[in-house]
Amino acid sequence: MKKLFSLYLFTAVASAQWTGSGSNGSDGALNINAASPGVVNGGYLFDPVALNLDVDGDNVFHFTTITISGDITIFMRARSFRIQRPVVWLASGGVAIQGRIDLAGDSGHVSANNITVRKNADPGPGGYPGGLGGLFGGQPQLGFGPGGGKAARCNASYAVVASLSVGCNTAGTAYGNVSILPLVGGSGGSGGPGNASNNGAGGGAGGGAIRISSSAWIAFGTGLNAANSAAVNCGNGIFGTPHHYIIADGGRSPNSASGGGSGGAVHLQAPIVAGCGNHLFARGASGDDLGLGFSTTSSSGRIRVDSSSSFGIGTDPAASTGPLVPIQVPTAQPVLRITSINGVNVPVNPSAGYTVPDLTTNSNGPVPVVFSAANIPVNTPVTIYLSPDNGADITATVNLSGSAASSTATVNVTLPQGVSRLLARAIW
Repeated sequence: MKKLFSLYLFTAVASAQWTGSGSNGSDGALNINAASPGVVNGGYLFDPVALNLDVDGDNVFHFTTITISGDITIFMRARSFRIQRPVVWLASGGVAIQGRIDLAGDSGHVSANNITVRKNADPGPGGYPGGLGGLFGGQPQLGFGPGGGKAARCNASYAVVASLSVGCNTAGTAYGNVSILPLVGGSGGSGGPGNASNNGAGGGAGGGAIRISSSAWIAFGTGLNAANSAAVNCGNGIFGTPHHYIIADGGRSPNSASGGGSGGAVHLQAPIVAGCGNHLFARGASGDDLGLGFSTTSSSGRIRVDSSSSFGIGTDPAASTGPLVPIQVPTAQPVLRITSINGVNVPVNPSAGYTVPDLTTNSNGPVPVVFSAANIPVNTPVTIYLSPDNGADITATVNLSGSAASSTATVNVTLPQGVSRLLARAIW
């Protein structure tokens, strides 16, 4: 007779003592107001390349203080950063946010026979793109990311929500964990199928991911009293009710045949986190957001607030909470880039714009497309997706070679005449 023995082992790890955000102050004070260069109609694109910040490309910023004045919206999109990864803002002093930080995913492209609009929706930093709509009568591209939308047939429609499940227009649960370790953004929704007269609509992109850590305090739409223990000046907020101060929502789907992106992640750390109402959003996109009468709600993201004293903070979805503990700044994160095409170097942060291409090349035959990668296992397959304005979509796959710390790959692709958009993906 066989006997089965089970051993359950419980371990306890003492948390290290909080010693502050870890900011060395090397990036100075971030102070964005109506008079700041780059503010246009109340909007400001946070572009580290243009600001000559984060030259090492780890998306970790060491500020002294952070102040975002009222009526200013700071936009963060993956295309503006040197590397596609989450953003970490460290501050040795206080963080005052009266304006808005928007790192939501972009909406999917519309269904049309105009090929110029057919572009993968751009995510917030740390999120993942939406899939392309299918060409005339063709199948769509799946959403990108750990919970990318699936284009599985379901009652003559597509289950395309960005989540872990492949249900019929049903959102799955958020991936990751309540500690938001590692910090990761939302996934993209699947594109929709093409029909006889139009290309399919694109999937919305995933919301971005941000961690804001302050050694002093974080306050939304308010000040703190002299004792730094209670909020003052609460009113209706700069943007009305409900207040929206950090938005990491998934990008919307333009119609019922494509899917919205899932929500991203927001993590706050400070001895005091204070506010006056609803502040933090990492919602999954819904078709109903556009008032179109259908529901393709994608999975929500994650929100966490770590503090010794927190009050007046509202979130959607509900936030997890915890004590202040130091979090090591991530190192050795995966990086994948297209570095050159036919010998022409690709810009550090390509715009993927249609009117002004990022690079121009001239060849009637196959040309080498060169990838570089870091911290990705050797022999990992890399797939390139090429969407031309002339002809069918093209995909090609090649394995990385070199070392896990630094690897490369080259695949030869014949580029159709005209404009093409390229996107690369590695899964391991």
